[in-house]
Amino acid sequence: MTNTHSVEADDEQSTLIEQIRWMQLITDNVAADIVYIDAEQHYLFVNRGIEELLGLPRKDILGKRLKDVLNASDYEYVRPHVEAALAGEEVNFVQERTWSDGSPRQFQTSYRPHFDSSSQVMGCFIMLVDVTERVRADTALRQTHQAANLLHDIAVAANDATSPDQAIQICLDAVCAATGWPIGHALMPAKGSSEEIESTKLWHIDDPERFELFRQITELVGFKPGIGLPGFILSYATPHWIEDITQHRDYPRVNLGDGNDVRSAFGFPVMVGEKVAAVLEFYTDEIVERDNQLLELTAQAGLLTGRVIERGQNEERHQQSEMRLSGIVDIASEAIISVGTDGCIKMFNKGAEAVFGYTDEDMLSQSIDLLLPERFREHHGQHLADFHQAPEISRLMSGRGTLYGRRADGSEFPAEASISKLELPHETVLTSSCATSPKELKPKRR
Repeated sequence: MTNTHSVEADDEQSTLIEQIRWMQLITDNVAADIVYIDAEQHYLFVNRGIEELLGLPRKDILGKRLKDVLNASDYEYVRPHVEAALAGEEVNFVQERTWSDGSPRQFQTSYRPHFDSSSQVMGCFIMLVDVTERVRADTALRQTHQAANLLHDIAVAANDATSPDQAIQICLDAVCAATGWPIGHALMPAKGSSEEIESTKLWHIDDPERFELFRQITELVGFKPGIGLPGFILSYATPHWIEDITQHRDYPRVNLGDGNDVRSAFGFPVMVGEKVAAVLEFYTDEIVERDNQLLELTAQAGLLTGRVIERGQNEERHQQSEMRLSGIVDIASEAIISVGTDGCIKMFNKGAEAVFGYTDEDMLSQSIDLLLPERFREHHGQHLADFHQAPEISRLMSGRGTLYGRRADGSEFPAEASISKLELPHETVLTSSCATSPKELKPKRR
């Protein structure tokens, strides 16, 4: 029995060697790296791709064990997979290997056990397919999607922001979430100075206790143009990356004692027109190589945030302009009243309050007809519509005889008035200037 079993084993071994010879002829030109090892992890077959991968000729590989050919870290990585395959389990995974020229490559790797006629594992086939370009394409596609999602989230959220500070906070939070960096901070040019940038006290900090000293120091330090990360961005209005801030001796926050746990940093400007309206800076406790794609992405985020700040500045200027106009209108002695296309009052100044006896709170959003005697109301709407369509932008309102107004107490008075037209993007506003007629002021005859 023993001799018979030995003969059968020898026959299977001879058959395997013959199969390996055929495999050699077939597989040397396939786009895969192929290995066959026996149950003791000896190389029995390698194709040309494995020679190129390992940078060794076949004669220096065949007959040796995996651990004697692979470097220690590579062997420790694949050892569990090899042992699983030699125990009868099929294994598939993606691994990174260093090519013989030193370049990193990604391989889709399969380990398939080889069974003899009695279902015992004789060895293991290993096949590696270079998927580096596919992985790069998948990674690039994923990064593109992440970039698009980040910009979309910032654009949507910032558009709903009610203030520049809220828009900046949204941007800080979104960039930290996308990058995994624990610190985000905003600075703005100091008030009354274009030569220094200072903290806004707007932060994103994942571990406030750990980075408390860094935060405190940052909020005390001002940055001149060209000094430190914020100063550089302020000067050049461009994103900037520092791989290791501890190697930059001109960095103002580099010597912060035990609380300084930050290493890499990057930042970008928030632009309003050609001016830097804010600088957003980000920090991590690891050394991270410069990522140009991230810098380009965050530069776009800075432009989106800048539009929100610009919108806020425009609204503030508009409010200030309205306040100035309101102040001028309110000191006028005449009644000045504005109505929209629906005939409802939009402005009712102090002069109008004095003339008609109503307050602006009483009249805002009310119909202008309330200020006319009832006998004039039927045709007044048509007169306004005619003026809407007329080419002139202003006219006196005395062309149809004496004009009368009606006070809050029901009394009537003759008035002199003019009307003007202002075309706005979404409607036309009519403004009337009205004063009591001199006729009413003449002393009554006795």
